[in-house]
Amino acid sequence: MIGDIGVAIAGLVPLGIDHASYEYPALSIYGKNWSLNTDSSWRLVKGGVVFLGVSETQGPEALTFLEGESIIGVRPQSELVRGDPAFELTGGMWLEIFSDQGVDPWVFSLPQIVFVGSPYDPEQVG
Repeated sequence: MIGDIGVAIAGLVPLGIDHASYEYPALSIYGKNWSLNTDSSWRLVKGGVVFLGVSETQGPEALTFLEGESIIGVRPQSELVRGDPAFELTGGMWLEIFSDQGVDPWVFSLPQIVFVGSPYDPEQVG
């Protein structure tokens, strides 16, 4: 499925981030005609190290520094569980999503398609 997201965003990138917030447990990031929402764990990585994680974030305004950045690519978050995304952001950051329950999927909405992640579904992890 992550490959399908890559194909879907190829003609749309960069996806500008107009709003970014985290209010436990909901992460919400969106721009013009797209959105990413999840109740799963996440982290921001820069230069191969954790820059900020879900457990360090306090208040919905803690991610406003992402506003003005863009999503420029996507790849599987892990080689072991290929159903979660890692979004490449401008500025050298990556946003990784970690699904930990089948009932709390991540949702990535684009104008032409909506992706609902569930790494518990074998059809989505290939």
